[in-house]
Amino acid sequence: MILPQSHIIRLGLRQCLADLNLPVKIFLAADLTTATDLSENNDIQLIIAGEEFSDDAGFHQLVTSGKPEGIFLFSENHLPGNEQNLSLFMTPVELAAKIKMMLQTGKENENMPTPEKELSKREKEVVRLLALGASNKDIAEKLNLSLHTALTHRKNIIRKLGIKTAAGLTVFAILNGMITLEEANL
Repeated sequence: MILPQSHIIRLGLRQCLADLNLPVKIFLAADLTTATDLSENNDIQLIIAGEEFSDDAGFHQLVTSGKPEGIFLFSENHLPGNEQNLSLFMTPVELAAKIKMMLQTGKENENMPTPEKELSKREKEVVRLLALGASNKDIAEKLNLSLHTALTHRKNIIRKLGIKTAAGLTVFAILNGMITLEEANL
């Protein structure tokens, strides 16, 4: 559940989470009443709330009654060293890493299908090269493919993962161990 009071931040966080292609349902709430209703009627795994709620008794009741596995406070400031904070200054990769880590430490389900399992070995190589910034022509040359075949692999990757942007593929590649943060130059 995404709970910051700012509509723009809620929508931005929702899009970032959608780009990660995580197997979770995303709920938006502008206030504690809506958040409480959502929590009562749904299994909430994670709450991302604005720091404006940190001292609110209603927020503390929401957190303890719903028993979410993870709680992040979203801040306009960068607060280094605090693992439970997200900030406006985080890259999509940093955001993804924190959220994925939180979700994995909660209810980890080994039987849950992941998009990576659907990719062929060659498609994984193409994802890796795309995440590293290679063009279609570069991919064709590096993998000794025709340009048409490289484009076909890219279309299949988009179809299987639902990720259309280079940034989304980069996040996916990092989260699935295809490249490191250092390789991505972030």
